[in-house]
Amino acid sequence: MSGPLVVRRQPPRHRRAQLLVLGLAALLAAGWGMYELGARQAGYDRAAVSQERRAQNRELAELRRQNQSLRERITLLETSADIDRQAYRQVDASLAELQAAVQAREEELQFYRTIVSPEDRVPGLRLERAQLRRVTSERFAVQLVVVQALRQVSRLEGSLTMSLSGRDASGERTLDLSEWLYDETGSVDFSFSFRYFQELEWEFRLPEGFAPLQLRVELTPSGRDAVPLTHSVDWPEETTG
Repeated sequence: MSGPLVVRRQPPRHRRAQLLVLGLAALLAAGWGMYELGARQAGYDRAAVSQERRAQNRELAELRRQNQSLRERITLLETSADIDRQAYRQVDASLAELQAAVQAREEELQFYRTIVSPEDRVPGLRLERAQLRRVTSERFAVQLVVVQALRQVSRLEGSLTMSLSGRDASGERTLDLSEWLYDETGSVDFSFSFRYFQELEWEFRLPEGFAPLQLRVELTPSGRDAVPLTHSVDWPEETTG
């Protein structure tokens, strides 16, 4: 004889899914609660950590601002230093120019003092300056300054000759510079005429292989009682080669 028939109703499928989700959520909530409880028991305070992090972010932002300010300050100082260096260079250049100008004025003043009152107190024609310099690799210049010392009653006139002694392959040799001058006009004036002083300058060349040693200048004033003046200048080493 069969027992009584029992009919059990199964919950719907979506109901089982809901129960499963609720169970998982409960497990997750329980797990998170246990995590929070363990973290707090271990001394971890999320709110405090968040507050400390915000404080660190503010401090980092302030440090970045200070760093940028220092960079701008360094740039400004470097710019100021560059300006100061340029200003110092300009001042040094101006000072050098001023010193050169003062030196030139002192030399000029000394030159005029020599004309008015020479140290040896000897009146008449004087060769105050005789200089040689290189103009180009093949051209040289001689500059003379002749003066009339003490008395400048009348104009002093006369002529001059210049010779250059040296050596070449054949031995010692003397050149008459009137034969070695550069002159575009085709004529060379070797005369002087002045009351106080006169600057004279000519350019000349040298024959190939000639090694100059000394320049000899002879000034011959006009007049029956005039006495020629002779002066020698060694060839400067810086113009050799």
